[in-house]
Amino acid sequence: MQRLYRFVAYTAPWLVAFHCAVGAAFAGEPEREEEKKQAEARALHQRGATAYDLGNFDEAIAAFRAAYELSPAPGLLFNLAQAYRGKGKEGCADALRTYKAYLRAAPDASNRDVASEQISEMDRCVKAQAEANAAPPAPNEPPAQSPDAASTPPTWPAVLLGVTGLAALGIGTGLNVSAHAEFDNLEAQCPAHDCDPADWEPYQLRENVSFGMFGVGAALVVGGAIYWVITATTQSSGPTKPGPVRASFHRGVTIAF
Repeated sequence: MQRLYRFVAYTAPWLVAFHCAVGAAFAGEPEREEEKKQAEARALHQRGATAYDLGNFDEAIAAFRAAYELSPAPGLLFNLAQAYRGKGKEGCADALRTYKAYLRAAPDASNRDVASEQISEMDRCVKAQAEANAAPPAPNEPPAQSPDAASTPPTWPAVLLGVTGLAALGIGTGLNVSAHAEFDNLEAQCPAHDCDPADWEPYQLRENVSFGMFGVGAALVVGGAIYWVITATTQSSGPTKPGPVRASFHRGVTIAF
């Protein structure tokens, strides 16, 4: 009996130590698993941030979702919502849902105002899509003329005036040349200008008509030039078209794992 007592007394401390060591080993296993999950979540978050910066929003969404499943840090929800928002109209509904989930998980977040603004923006996007889907398809109509095109005077009248004026100048030049040729012929026949006055009438008439054509042609050319200048000035000083508006876009938040 004494031997049994001595055996128990001798082995008991070793058994206690063994059990403590085994318990510590098993207790440390969950901690190591948690550290492994945190490391994987950090790597996934970094991958998602890189994809986001490159505009690969689908890849960023997949990485942020996987990171959140491993480590549900609220900031991951915000970054996930940003990635959904980056997809435009296609991601409005998912972005709206995820922004709201972020504020539920982090009601006192430092970027709460930013998230609230994004919620309002995504809500408008979702409503606009719903209205567009509910509206009947518009009938095929010819494209409406833009206000700028409607208010800009055409340039063809200037061309028409110029061409007509040049034609009138050409006709006047021809008449004038023929009139002077006829005058030279009459002058050769009647050096003393003692011919019948009726013989001089065609020359005078043709000369007067040529002068009239000169006046009309010059007026048309000048009018066409003035009209062209006015048209060019109107086109160059037309209403200013608004340029593209750069939307504010926040990359995300820093995640502390």
